[in-house]
Amino acid sequence: MPSASYSIRPSCRACPVGGKLSPDLITLLEQTRDRRRLRRGSVLFEQDQPVDSLFAVLEGTVVVGRRGTGGENVAIHLAIPGTTLGFRGLMNGGHHPVSARCGTNCLICRIPRPVAEAALDASRDLEGLFFHHLADELAEVQERMLEMTALGVRDRMVVLLGRLARHHATRLDKDGLRIALPVGRADMGALAGMTAETVSRCIRRLRAEDLAVFSRTHARSPSAARFADELLRLTGTSLDAG
Repeated sequence: MPSASYSIRPSCRACPVGGKLSPDLITLLEQTRDRRRLRRGSVLFEQDQPVDSLFAVLEGTVVVGRRGTGGENVAIHLAIPGTTLGFRGLMNGGHHPVSARCGTNCLICRIPRPVAEAALDASRDLEGLFFHHLADELAEVQERMLEMTALGVRDRMVVLLGRLARHHATRLDKDGLRIALPVGRADMGALAGMTAETVSRCIRRLRAEDLAVFSRTHARSPSAARFADELLRLTGTSLDAG
């Protein structure tokens, strides 16, 4: 794991992972885990790298990706607080099938592989928690595939912004909404099923509609209410839905 600003050592008992374990295993976790604040762009692991740790996202957003046909890294999923990373590789040959890097400044808990394996052997509830996180990731990917079939590119961009807004939005004066972007335009395109060039056209269209104005790191909607109404029209869910 890359260098970080400082290490943090609160009790594992408050964590969704540690809460499933016996007192002895919690003590072992607290002695061996490493919680650190990592800067945007820090890499947790690379695709095909051996799994030596599991990771829990406590704060921030981690971009999960795979290598594309041209060798570039393509975003396929965004891991938010409360999710875990590395379990799939651990269960599938011991090598990561994906890469993971911090899309924002993050608080990450790293659990060494031997300790994670001992905890999984000791707790079926914990194993179920990791499988639940995998199922949630699969469900989100399937939802995006349906959106790509049912929606045009402009609407897909609005839906992606709505998904990002649930974890990265700040209300502004006069009903405005500011959404931090944890990924660049190429990754936004991958997540919405379009090319980077199409992303640029959608951005220009949303600006012309006065629905969203983009900078390199943020998108701003002049009216949170109007943005929420558009998201409700497209998805049937509110801006504040989980």
